[in-house]
Amino acid sequence: MIGKMAWFEMLLISISLSACVTEDVKPLFDMEAKRVAVIPFYDRPLNEWPSEESVAISRMVALNIRAENIDDIEVLLPRVVEQFFDERDIKKMTIQQIGESLGVQYVIHGEIIKFDTKGEILGLAMGLFRGLIRVHDVAKDLTVFERDRTIEYPPVPVMGIPDHRIRSELLKLIGSRIGRMFYHHEPVEEGVSLQ
Repeated sequence: MIGKMAWFEMLLISISLSACVTEDVKPLFDMEAKRVAVIPFYDRPLNEWPSEESVAISRMVALNIRAENIDDIEVLLPRVVEQFFDERDIKKMTIQQIGESLGVQYVIHGEIIKFDTKGEILGLAMGLFRGLIRVHDVAKDLTVFERDRTIEYPPVPVMGIPDHRIRSELLKLIGSRIGRMFYHHEPVEEGVSLQ
């Protein structure tokens, strides 16, 4: 009887441990072992490329992928991309030409449809990003991935958060949410710290 009881307890422990193990979330677009550049998004409301916000967004996405990915994605440092943009008349170049010049296989880019850190609803503060995220295959000269995203910070409007804090936290959230689209990761429950 003791042997059967021990076996049953081991079975229960095994079942409960396997229930705790979570599967990785697969990337929406797999760039494993590829060389990638994240370039500033086109800022549709400002009709500007690059804009201050688009440079900040591309920097946060690139840094997130560099720091968090386990898929051996080689992402160019943001300063390399920013220096490239500073030294050329980018508006006369195509995405393919930019990718070829940077020596990458894929270019992550997109459009800012809305970026607002001063949004107020009855005196409550909230930041909002709405945009399109694209991946351009440089060799094929083709957009191979496109998704739209809406990201809010905080998820519920609150009082008393200064605009600069909302901007900073919103940029971090944009970087992580867009970055995670491209590498395997554990499921993430987004928490918000309002301290």
